[in-house]
Amino acid sequence: MRRYYPAFLHHSAEDTNYGVTFPNFMGCVTCGKTQQEAVELAHEALQLHIKGMIEDGDFLPAPYSLDAIPADPEMQDDVVAVVLVGVIVPSPPKRVNISIDEGLLEQIDAAANGYGMTRSTLLAEASRQYLQGVSPQ
Repeated sequence: MRRYYPAFLHHSAEDTNYGVTFPNFMGCVTCGKTQQEAVELAHEALQLHIKGMIEDGDFLPAPYSLDAIPADPEMQDDVVAVVLVGVIVPSPPKRVNISIDEGLLEQIDAAANGYGMTRSTLLAEASRQYLQGVSPQ
């Protein structure tokens, strides 16, 4: 499921970088040399932050509406824009039963082991990449 969380894009006179902070996730921050780079990195930072929260069993807050974003008085003068950052919130895993060539399964297991992953993690990640357009050669 995709959720959109608001983020503050800010820039101060003392710093050459643009920073991004999330009012829903006080520990999630990133920065970039340009506004575009900062926003692009914000997607990655938020995805990793949420992944860690899920792994830790933490509660994910509902995104603030744009009308209800709390102001941060320390950065209020430095805010350039409020942007929405889309992130895919993973659903809980579901057990499935599939049939697969035995030799291929052995290769998958060996590759997963080499990457320090489980079979399920490798298959899910490979599927995500395939669905995002990174097709096999």
